[in-house]
Amino acid sequence: MSFTFSGAGTKKVRLTVTDALSQTASVEHDVIVSSTAVTSVPTITSFTPASGPTGTSVTISGTNFTGATAIRFNGVSASFTLSSATAIQATVPVGATTGPLTVTTPGGTATSASSFTVSIPSATLAWDLSTSSVLAGYNVYRSELSGVYGARLNGALLTSATFTDSTLQPGHTYFYVVTAVATNGTESGRSNEVSTSR
Repeated sequence: MSFTFSGAGTKKVRLTVTDALSQTASVEHDVIVSSTAVTSVPTITSFTPASGPTGTSVTISGTNFTGATAIRFNGVSASFTLSSATAIQATVPVGATTGPLTVTTPGGTATSASSFTVSIPSATLAWDLSTSSVLAGYNVYRSELSGVYGARLNGALLTSATFTDSTLQPGHTYFYVVTAVATNGTESGRSNEVSTSR
């Protein structure tokens, strides 16, 4: 036996039983009916841009984003703003790697069909080769403060006149100098300073 009610609230139910002798008996009960919200599963239809470094703002488009509780870039939680039920603005978090995006709501978790590519900012330095007959190689130094340098970036001495720094972070300015090292270990003074902003 089942009952169907329209709307929520207190409902009165009367059950009447009639036996073979046509005698009836009735009983009444109050039934409290509560409404259950139906939540829809979210979907991700697209996101833009498709790639970018840490700190990039990404627009995620889809459906049923209301009540979103988490956005992840390949499993790494990101800060976000719910623009509407069909749009979310998220920021690529530190530590994110290339992979799918997910949106979690009370209705479930949506996973993007394609991957977001996390790019790493880099800077390539190039300088004129020394003509010294006692040249052993070069060292590259980096700092975020002009004129203040600590440990060199390269491990072993560089033998070519180029160096690529792939450890940059967005929103920073970096300063570089290069030194030449002789075969007896003597290191030259610093080159002219160059800088780059990312």
